[in-house]
Amino acid sequence: MLTEVPGKKVWKRTTHFITLEPVDAVVREIVQETSWTEECICEKLFGEKILIRIPGARYHIYRDCLG
Repeated sequence: MLTEVPGKKVWKRTTHFITLEPVDAVVREIVQETSWTEECICEKLFGEKILIRIPGARYHIYRDCLG
């Protein structure tokens, strides 16, 4: 699925918590809520280090913490 992704987890922010989540789970969530490809998501998270807000969700998934 995801190869050569820096780090193994990314930050996930909800209304109550900030946690570290596995990259695979994060990418699956974003794919389900957007029309982006896995490659596009990884580029935004790891290449551009940008915040990704999923429409309609109560949380934000943002840049890697280990890469």
